[in-house]
Amino acid sequence: MGRISRVVSLAMAAALAAPSVAAASPAAEGEGTSAQLTIGGGLDGAAPLAVIDGRLDRAWVGRRGELAIGVGARLRWRDGEVVTDDWDEPRDAAALLRYLEVARRQGAVDLALAAGALADVAVAHLVRGYTAAVEADVVRAGAHAAAAWDGGRVEAVVDDVVRPVVVGGAVEVALGRRLAAIGATAIDLGGVDPGVRPMMVPTAHATFELGARWRDGAWPSLGAAAVAATEGGAALVVDVAAHGTVRGVRAEGYLEGRAHVGDGAAVPVGPLARVTRERLPAMDTGDAGVGAAIGGALVSPALGEISGELRRAVTGWRGHARLLAGAREPVQVGAWAAIDDRDVAVAAELRARWSPHTISRLEATRTYGRDELGELAPRWQVVAWFGTVVGW
Repeated sequence: MGRISRVVSLAMAAALAAPSVAAASPAAEGEGTSAQLTIGGGLDGAAPLAVIDGRLDRAWVGRRGELAIGVGARLRWRDGEVVTDDWDEPRDAAALLRYLEVARRQGAVDLALAAGALADVAVAHLVRGYTAAVEADVVRAGAHAAAAWDGGRVEAVVDDVVRPVVVGGAVEVALGRRLAAIGATAIDLGGVDPGVRPMMVPTAHATFELGARWRDGAWPSLGAAAVAATEGGAALVVDVAAHGTVRGVRAEGYLEGRAHVGDGAAVPVGPLARVTRERLPAMDTGDAGVGAAIGGALVSPALGEISGELRRAVTGWRGHARLLAGAREPVQVGAWAAIDDRDVAVAAELRARWSPHTISRLEATRTYGRDELGELAPRWQVVAWFGTVVGW
């Protein structure tokens, strides 16, 4: 079955100003143990930044499954002073877990778990491209669990096990050879962290989906679903999706159309939800509208991957994209970007392995950090890393 949810990808690890996981963990390279120590220096806005980071990775591969775990800690100096905010709360201990990936076959059921700083989260038509990593300085430890069998699949995800903002789950049950029923829910707890903004009360809301999908071999699959939101609004969503493999390159694509009444179900929870949800929400007009989205991915085990989505709705344009090149090469490049009508977040990373024990990285990010008033504001970070790694 393989691991169901990659931990945070090459470029998104740059957004956390911490070492990457996906490209260098033993989980991607087979059974083994490795230890890594890196030193970084650069700029956090206009302030000088220095970082020391250490991590330990271990992976086991067996007949019935595999397990990979990575732990680590970092110490940062900003403008000559130790950043004590990294370790001043009990919840910061969750940042010691960089990732945990488990995949196991239990009889006729495949079980899988991923924990740590998760890559993009998707839940049916309710959550698309969401990530907690747009907030700088805070390492979020999420979890994603799934079970699959011949007649269906169930999964659940939370973006932060200590202070969750987005929680979701979905179940798919086969109704025959070609037809499956799908139910899903996603709860947006408001996007406001009471630890940094105690005077602002989160406004939570939930969305629910009930739909069906038709598949017939090589033909594109067709899906239809009804969506309802507790904060007001409902939508009808239809989509067509296709995938295939040519010379080892897997291609996926989809088109989606959405008609809605009210704004609560107009769009799924997106990549910049942690930023947009802290603003005062616009008044729900209750008006009807339509929207559309197009997305897809190209994945090559040898070269890397590129994926993204572009969406248009009554709330405006929004999109996100991810690139990973050189997945198995000494030099790797990763990039991620998310944009809407008012906000933009970007992360990029260049990684090089000069020898079996010497590595370096260059990271540049534009994410969002807390200002003096506790508000999320754009923040640039540029960090160069040099380090050593040993394995056994």
